[in-house]
Amino acid sequence: NLFDSRLDIEQTAYLFWLIQKKCIRFKSYAIQEF
Repeated sequence: NLFDSRLDIEQTAYLFWLIQKKCIRFKSYAIQEF
């Protein structure tokens, strides 16, 4: 059970990193537009 929760945490961290990466890319695009 502990292993499952650890896997969940890793998946959540990966998703958070992915969203953060997309946000940074979006911000850089917005800066180029304006």
